[in-house]
Amino acid sequence: MSDLASIAIEHILQQFSSHASTHSSPLFVGLQGPQGIGKTTLARALVAGLTCAPHSLRVVALSIDDLYLAHDALQSIGRENSGNGLLQGRGLPGTHDVQLGAEVLKTLSLMENTRSAPVDVKTTRIPAYDKSSHQGLGDRVHEGEWPVVQSPVDIIILEGWCFGCQPLPPGELTERWERRTELGMPGSVRLEHGIDDIKVISNSLKEYANAWYKYFTCFIQVSPNSDDKLSVVYKWRLQQEHAMKEANGGKGMTDEEVIRFVDRYIPGYIFFDEPSARQRDASTPWDGHGLKILVDEERNPVGIEGF
Repeated sequence: MSDLASIAIEHILQQFSSHASTHSSPLFVGLQGPQGIGKTTLARALVAGLTCAPHSLRVVALSIDDLYLAHDALQSIGRENSGNGLLQGRGLPGTHDVQLGAEVLKTLSLMENTRSAPVDVKTTRIPAYDKSSHQGLGDRVHEGEWPVVQSPVDIIILEGWCFGCQPLPPGELTERWERRTELGMPGSVRLEHGIDDIKVISNSLKEYANAWYKYFTCFIQVSPNSDDKLSVVYKWRLQQEHAMKEANGGKGMTDEEVIRFVDRYIPGYIFFDEPSARQRDASTPWDGHGLKILVDEERNPVGIEGF
């Protein structure tokens, strides 16, 4: 098991012990980090480590990527926002099925954990998404192929690049917009309507926060410990695409397409506050129960911070 997984597992076990002493429902764990940092790999390691002895817990892991809108719906979003380059394909808030995610999380929250008294078994299906479909544009897997989860469940892990992030208040958004070049906005990101294109994404993120965040009382953020955090995202995302294409026979995006793909995400890193950022007028259910793990460019942990 990697050092990164070991650190994360220790945090989750501490939070689960406290949670299960007073709740019969699963502990919901948010996992956030930029593209390519290894969230999916880490989530798999967490499931493997938590389900084996001596812990032997029932764990379900899902990704915000599995909650993307179906291909046809994504195409419609792009056409309806033809002047907003940030919505020309999956990626940013506004391209996920918020209602579907809320339904899945609510169903999972009603399941009992293994420390509860015996109850009627509950089941639900977890959405799945094929990123390689439609030449890398992606599409939702047919519902009949979604994996089935059965209670009891101890821990739910949801990972995603923007999961847990917070939209900025209007004044701070404007301030960052005026400093966007200084903050790392590439010149290749074209915003036809200027800051209004960012506001559309920010408003969508508010929907995620209202519908999803209330379930999560534990959080883990993995963050690059680099002065140039945005450049390393391009490096990691290219590595990720190459690995996927090597495994599936070459289906996916070209390097140039990956760079354009990441370009669309960069405003999100600039204009959303991280899950560990405390706003003056807002709080999150995971306040005081979060762990930020700093990693180097090889994804090795180099520091931790509580939040």
